[in-house]
Amino acid sequence: MGKKYHCCIPGCLTYGTINKFVQIPVETEWRNIWLSVIARKDWVVTHSTVACFKHFKSGDFISQSSTVKSYQVTSSTLRLKEGAIPRIFPKTVETPPTELIQLRPLDLPGPELFEDLEKEEYQDFVVALWYIKLMYKKELGKLLSLWKVIERNYDITFYVVDLAEIPRITASIKIDNSLHVCVTLAGREMDPLDLTWVLPVNGKLKRWSQLKTLLKTFSH
Repeated sequence: MGKKYHCCIPGCLTYGTINKFVQIPVETEWRNIWLSVIARKDWVVTHSTVACFKHFKSGDFISQSSTVKSYQVTSSTLRLKEGAIPRIFPKTVETPPTELIQLRPLDLPGPELFEDLEKEEYQDFVVALWYIKLMYKKELGKLLSLWKVIERNYDITFYVVDLAEIPRITASIKIDNSLHVCVTLAGREMDPLDLTWVLPVNGKLKRWSQLKTLLKTFSH
């Protein structure tokens, strides 16, 4: 299994091998145009920063045999025409298939007392980091077969390691002491706004079902 990438376009969840993507051009002027049209703030571009094919029009690509000046698309049978830029962007953040895990409403009030967690209507809630550490093995069950876990004083991190080539972490989900969630894919930290399909706008975990959906979505 080769190295996997995550699309850099905000709201896009495409994740896979390089043959689904175009690397950001090296040529300065062309590269700067790309950065100006991709609406992402304070991000660091590396050789692993890529955009998937679905953000381009069909006319932006040509075959390998064409003599038109173009840009190599690694591990693909296509080439990107010189000057082509991403033009197709999600109107809203993409949501994974509904069959993953059925989410409950994000805005319902949580339990007022710890004892309330025993009530059926509150059993999906998480109330503190220590509670996650205490209960995650029971609550997450078989999902943990795909993830490793590191518990530290002020956070807990779930992560996936790719052992196919040089061992590396392909995905991680860190939850800190304030229950703020940070998702990193292929070394790139996701914009919190790209997670609002599953988490509240403040980026804090509130329910086990939210964590289960994140683990299910980013385990591949």
